[in-house]
Amino acid sequence: MPTDPANRPIKNRVGSGALVIRRKSQIALLAFICAVFFTLTILFAHLATKNLNLLSDTLSRYALDEHGFILVIGFYAIGITQMLLALLLFSGSKNMAPGSFCLVLSGLGAIVVAIFPTQLPPATIIERLPHITGAIMQFLFFPLAALMLSSKMAACRLKITTRLTAGITGLLFIIILALFVSPSMKDFGYFGFIEKVDILIINFWLIFISFTLYKTKTDAL
Repeated sequence: MPTDPANRPIKNRVGSGALVIRRKSQIALLAFICAVFFTLTILFAHLATKNLNLLSDTLSRYALDEHGFILVIGFYAIGITQMLLALLLFSGSKNMAPGSFCLVLSGLGAIVVAIFPTQLPPATIIERLPHITGAIMQFLFFPLAALMLSSKMAACRLKITTRLTAGITGLLFIIILALFVSPSMKDFGYFGFIEKVDILIINFWLIFISFTLYKTKTDAL
């Protein structure tokens, strides 16, 4: 049997490499399934809940409904998606370490949102702080992650798509934060809509990247 300079059988190395690729492909597929599942939970939440306003109520408010536990599972799913993708991207290139770390923090924020549901008035800001912190982590660290990752991507189409996603979600985060801290936020009837657009753009990017990684059978972008 042919051997490499280190006297390791080439056949064994090829088999080991194929196994690693297959495992990474499976991780990418799992990330894709989780992201698609989150999309379905959003759709279900809006179809099953009739007493909330599409434009003004935030997505977290839907998690308090009778069937809200399904959306809570969805929050876990999108958090897991981001962590799985961060693992794949980091294993593919150490140059993506900063962006991958921010993606982990973003995913962790989604999981914190799931663990600590939002609370309705008269809950104090202290009581709502864990949920708010998780939401800020999701909306802040994702655009930072996308911006850092885009600078290390080789494929032009992926670089442009990711950089555009970073710009849009970063702008939406600034708008959401400004509305949240503004005393006149209660009078703005589109806060929930803006928040939903932001999370959907994030999720569509996660679907796109995870499917790309799965389709190409590689962790290189």
